Amino acid sequence: MAKTKYLLLLDDDMIFLPQTNVKIMVEILDKTDVTLVGGEVKPSNNYGGFLRFGNYGGTHRQLGLFPRSCQRANLTVPGFPQCVRCELTTNVFVAKTADIATVGGWDPELMVREHIELFIRLKAADMKVVQCPMIEMYHRRPLRANKGEGYQDKRQRGGKR
Repeated sequence: MAKTKYLLLLDDDMIFLPQTNVKIMVEILDKTDVTLVGGEVKPSNNYGGFLRFGNYGGTHRQLGLFPRSCQRANLTVPGFPQCVRCELTTNVFVAKTADIATVGGWDPELMVREHIELFIRLKAADMKVVQCPMIEMYHRRPLRANKGEGYQDKRQRGGKR
């Protein structure tokens, strides 16, 4: 876990753009009671949304993920009208390290979509998540042919796959 006041999390294949304004993300954390500020990933890989329990076409209650629903809800952040409240954002974010530690930090056992599990714990702890669509990153996934030898080994955590 980071030892700094804030932590910046992103995948290893993300590229900063001129619109990647980490200073605004930190400013929101400094001036509000928000725990985590996420941006938007291009090309259109926006997971920002809400988490809800309910019956979605079945008889058992399920956790529903509703991506791209933050802007429609339009719960803006005071002082930052371009940013909206959310419960889930992409795995490009700046967060208060102490708050992330409070909910147990990162689960090293999870390999795929591990950020969703973190957002579920943040929601359960009633911690605030914000998405700022004007803060953009570019996701440059390597082509299968260009991944190179050992690529999958580098994506392991704790020596496990």
